[in-house]
Amino acid sequence: MDRVLGLEVAALAQSRSLQKIQESGDSQIQKYFADKTILVTGGTGFLGKQLTEKLLRSCREIRRIYLLIRPKKGKDVSQRIQDQFSETLYDELRKCFPSFATKIVGVEGDTSEIGLALSEKNKKMLTNELDVIVHVAATVRFDDPIKKAVLTNTRGTRELYYSVMVSPRPVSLRVASRGRAGDGACNSVNRELRFDNEMTKL
Repeated sequence: MDRVLGLEVAALAQSRSLQKIQESGDSQIQKYFADKTILVTGGTGFLGKQLTEKLLRSCREIRRIYLLIRPKKGKDVSQRIQDQFSETLYDELRKCFPSFATKIVGVEGDTSEIGLALSEKNKKMLTNELDVIVHVAATVRFDDPIKKAVLTNTRGTRELYYSVMVSPRPVSLRVASRGRAGDGACNSVNRELRFDNEMTKL
């Protein structure tokens, strides 16, 4: 128990130290993101929400964050953003930065589609404005059919890469990736996987 308590004390001390740096505005991360325009994919998922909230809370000088969102369950992009910002995750942000929503713009798109299913207008806007792309969109259903998993987890990365290649300005592309073998209960999976070449073609 003493070891656990020691780790907790050390983590709290480190957290306070990071908070002081953040409040001073002297963080290298804050300096990097100052006046930058960012596209976040997967912004309505667990990781994307955490990332968006943290960026807005810690890096107030960000120019804009675009969230690539697809309409879902009868809700359009603006409704999905409204729902997201009413969640308790954003309570602290609402207290310290009440106008945070003015930094966010929803863009209709889909990472599993060719060209990210962007309209020509949005494609042009993103091409001309983006400085950073953070790609965290993915399917986390580990039993999805291979075709769906490949389209969701691979095509988006390729399409974002293509968008960076045609941009007239330098764009930083960051992809969150993780490998895992197991089921929902963290048991190892001992199953032969068969891949159909036609199925995995993008």
